[in-house]
Amino acid sequence: MPTRNSRVQLRQIIGRERAFSELAPNGSFQELKQIVERIPSLADAEQLVADADSKRTFSQTFREDPMQFAESLKESDPKRSAPSPAATQS
Repeated sequence: MPTRNSRVQLRQIIGRERAFSELAPNGSFQELKQIVERIPSLADAEQLVADADSKRTFSQTFREDPMQFAESLKESDPKRSAPSPAATQS
């Protein structure tokens, strides 16, 4: 027969699982755990958002103005914007 302490502990565990499930997407604690493992800190989440915004801007520019997109690639890649050695020797 379960003791009073084991029932209290069981209630705490069930309460904790319910709280986590409410926080978790789709009510899945396992899914929340996987998200936290992939993005362990706020700094990692902020970097992920910044990277996504940058990619979104690039793709929008590519669709709306391919010439501007090509120019932005040249600006973001200093190796391509620098004159080639063959061009400077002539």
